[in-house]
Amino acid sequence: MFEELFKAFNLTSAEEQLISFSKTPSTEDISQAKVVAELYNIKKTERFVSELIRSNENLSKSNNRYALSLNLLTGALVLVGVIQILINVF
Repeated sequence: MFEELFKAFNLTSAEEQLISFSKTPSTEDISQAKVVAELYNIKKTERFVSELIRSNENLSKSNNRYALSLNLLTGALVLVGVIQILINVF
């Protein structure tokens, strides 16, 4: 019943067992729906967090490249300033 919902998430055997164990004789549909809803929210959150982490890692790499280029350009400006001073002094 819930297989289609979880196709995108590779469920572990423990998670599949949790869904199957949630079937109780008296409240089968309600119990299983609660477990499935919680598990679905957890899986969506895991995916979101891992995508957010990956995005932040890429952003960090980009910021490091930007900072390095700014440092190099600042060094080049200082070098040009020193050269100008040396030309004007001599």
